[in-house]
Amino acid sequence: MHEAITDKQSFQETISASEPVVIHFSTDWCPDCRRFEAFFPVVEEKFSNLPIYEVDRDKLSDIGEEYEVRGIPSLLVFKDGKKTAHLHSADLKSPEDAEEFLSKYFD
Repeated sequence: MHEAITDKQSFQETISASEPVVIHFSTDWCPDCRRFEAFFPVVEEKFSNLPIYEVDRDKLSDIGEEYEVRGIPSLLVFKDGKKTAHLHSADLKSPEDAEEFLSKYFD
């Protein structure tokens, strides 16, 4: 499973990496997030070289707002402190959706 980011400072340090990182926004109460988590380990295994982190959208809501995370689950890609890609919850319904998104940015 991916590492959780629990504070704004850790988030800023993580996204400032010169290599791309993936941030998975989720919450405990979200049914779509639970479905996503059921299949995401398979996706993580295929992209095992990727640094993937999780942020609880409710606990760090200011970060979610800043990066326009309107729905959960969402996957965002950051590099050098900038958001370079965003897979919105409406488009994240299957392992294939996640794999297609990640393969565009990481091969």
